[in-house]
Amino acid sequence: MIGYLHVVEKYRRRGIASAILSMITKLIIEKDGFAFSSVLKDNVQSIKLHENVGFTQVQSDGSFFRLVPPA
Repeated sequence: MIGYLHVVEKYRRRGIASAILSMITKLIIEKDGFAFSSVLKDNVQSIKLHENVGFTQVQSDGSFFRLVPPA
């Protein structure tokens, strides 16, 4: 599971979160791990971040989306 990812506001919109998420996901997959992320359904920015990195929604319980990277 990918834990919390937060970028200080003055450093946002520079691709930092995308780079970190991509790097961590790649490392997890290289180690034969399973990367996933649970995101609150109203956290549109985080959902877009995950989708831009290649994650897709695979499950929703009404509050959270579970997203996984491409196989």
